[in-house]
Amino acid sequence: MSFYWSYDESPEQDRVATPDEAVREWAYNCGGDACRITSQWLLHDFDVWVRNPHYTGPAQRHPEDYDCEDEAREGESQAFAVAQEPDTECPF
Repeated sequence: MSFYWSYDESPEQDRVATPDEAVREWAYNCGGDACRITSQWLLHDFDVWVRNPHYTGPAQRHPEDYDCEDEAREGESQAFAVAQEPDTECPF
């Protein structure tokens, strides 16, 4: 005699999803929204960035990929770029 509610349920399906599975499912379900379809990266509530499976545009950089030279390339103050250069006169 089976104690399952329907014929297609099995003990393998009666488990909690892993965090990785939950994040992937969230990305699949929410990535197709009109406001998110233009972004390759989605920020989850777990504070992790995941790829949008519905994104079809050109590759975008990861939001946390940051280089100090980016500000100089974007026309920011050159003083910041100069301040990041190593000081050759420092004795130690």
